[in-house]
Parts: sequence; C-alpha cells; structure tokens
Amino acid sequence: MLAGAHLIFGNALALSLTESPVSALLVGFASHHLGDLLPHVDSNLWPRDFDDIRDWPRLLWALLITETLIGVLILLHFAPTFAGRWALVLATSFGSLLPDLLSHTPIRYLLKRTTVGQAYLDFHKSFHFRLRSPKRAATTVAALPAELITATVDTVHPGARVGEADGISYRWAKLALAGVIELFVLVLSLLVLGSLPVSL
Repeated sequence: MLAGAHLIFGNALALSLTESPVSALLVGFASHHLGDLLPHVDSNLWPRDFDDIRDWPRLLWALLITETLIGVLILLHFAPTFAGRWALVLATSFGSLLPDLLSHTPIRYLLKRTTVGQAYLDFHKSFHFRLRSPKRAATTVAALPAELITATVDTVHPGARVGEADGISYRWAKLALAGVIELFVLVLSLLVLGSLPVSL
C-alpha cells in the first residue's frame, strides 16, 4: 500500500478501536504492517525494491504524491466524524506512515547502525506482500497471500504460465486480483469511517 491507503486503513482501524492518542499511534503503526501484508498492487509494479527515496523514479514519486493527496482528501471528507478526535486522527496518521519514514528516508542509515534497527528494517522489508520474491520461502506467513493469489489464478486460468504471451497475462491476472482485494479493503475501510458517529 502507498501512503494514502495506509492513512485510510489505519484511521478506520484506530478510530474504531481506541480513544487514546498513544494507542491510536500504536494501532496506526501496526496497521501499516498489516496493510503491507495484505495483497496490493503498488510494490509489484516495479521489478526491484527502492529502499531509499532518493533512488525512486519520477513515476513512483508521481504515483505516491497523487495517491497521498487522494487519501488526505478522502480523510478530510470525513472531517465531521473527526470533530473532537483530531488528536487521534493525527496520531494514527503519523503511526501509519512511520514505518515507511523509518525505512525509506535517511533515518534508515541511523537504524542500520544498531542491531535492533537493522532487525526492524529487515522485518519491514520481508513482511510485505510480493507476488514474486525469490529470497522469501513459500512457507513464511508473508508469502501466504501471494501463494493464495497464485493458486486462485492457476485454478481460474489453468496453463496460463505457458508461453511468453500467456506469462504476461498470467502476471497481470495476479496483479488484477491483488488490486481487487486492495480495493475491497479500502472500500471496507471507507464504510467503517462512514459508520463512525459524528462527534459534536
């Protein structure tokens, strides 16, 4: 997920679960990793990972900025629900973006100097949905969603892996299914935000 999706998903969870800014920050932080584990499209569009934002291609920057602005505008749409709860929204939003701030900005170089920091960076990178990851064993929890998507596409479209053209359509079929699941999660999050009582 990109930043806008993390903002929506994190706030839907936190505002449903807590009234404490501290716990909202923690729920936002945890929601980022849960969101990363769920099937989504963005991290599967590029052939390699870009750990440092200074290495990001312009297209990725354009996608990130556009998607983040859309996420912020969607959250602002629910502003009447947030009246009196802005501390929760801000804490959740910061928590939901914090893992990527730690992993993709120069802060990562400070973390890499410590054992705990390096362990966290490794965790964040590996505990992430990828349709294909040669470094990850198929038995890990993080690989399970991709394995389920592959099995689903294999069932619906048997033999799609054979031949170059079929191989391309096979990859796009898996991406499309991941996109549908991501969209479902975001729609569910919006329904949760829309069902919250309006604060006075």
